[in-house]
Amino acid sequence: NWASFWREAWLDCNPPLYYAFMALWTGLFGASDIALRAPSLIFALLAALVPLIAPAPYLRRQTRWALALLIALWLPGFEISLDARGYALLLLLSVVQLFAFIRLMASPTRRSALIWASFASLAALTHYHALLVSGVQGLSLLYVHRARALALWPAALAFVPAFGWLAVHAPRLADYARPDVAWYEPMTAKLAMQFSTYPLGMANSLILAVIAVILLISLTSKQAPVTAQPAAPQMARALFWAVLASVVALAIALILGTLRPMLTARYLVPIVPGILLGLVL
Repeated sequence: NWASFWREAWLDCNPPLYYAFMALWTGLFGASDIALRAPSLIFALLAALVPLIAPAPYLRRQTRWALALLIALWLPGFEISLDARGYALLLLLSVVQLFAFIRLMASPTRRSALIWASFASLAALTHYHALLVSGVQGLSLLYVHRARALALWPAALAFVPAFGWLAVHAPRLADYARPDVAWYEPMTAKLAMQFSTYPLGMANSLILAVIAVILLISLTSKQAPVTAQPAAPQMARALFWAVLASVVALAIALILGTLRPMLTARYLVPIVPGILLGLVL
């Protein structure tokens, strides 16, 4: 029953969104091996489709396809797409959040702020480390737009479910944070390098081949003249801050993981879309 479900969700170290979805999913499709893994594959495929279908007129067709290919062929993505865990859902939500943030930075309105905050809250309800990227994105918005960003404060109400659950879950998370039950590797130079390259998936030679093909197509294809648009500077700035937010979030994650062992590679999934966008750009 749902009472025992929420008890089990509270006992776990992760937020409950993925588990709640799977409780409904298994009620419909059962708990076979295929049924448990299928949602992750669907989420991973949807994550790769987001750059192609998201309303983003500021991105050229080649850029959209390049990003979609990098997400689809991102090496760790093959693993998380076959896992009965929440990381593929986290990847999907993080890609949507990235596009919502770009739109918000380019045109800060209450509607765009609410959309971004809603997906950021859902990502946090999937994995707490998503709050790191969301926090850097939020500070970037305040830094760039100042008073205009402060006027969007009602959108922050979308974070109430995430922080409300976090407050309820905090006593249990304190148990997991005890040094005698920690399972994380102490940070070393080698481990830091592995974490740094994880968002790029550079261990996959196929990724490098795809990048080479993308560059070749971009350099050899005939391009229509680009007409200057009034919003072009705002869009360029929005793309810059979207990438920078992920880079800064990665640096902060490495610093926190150095100060206290609390990081494993898959926790960096929310950072991946912004890093891959930077690679494409």
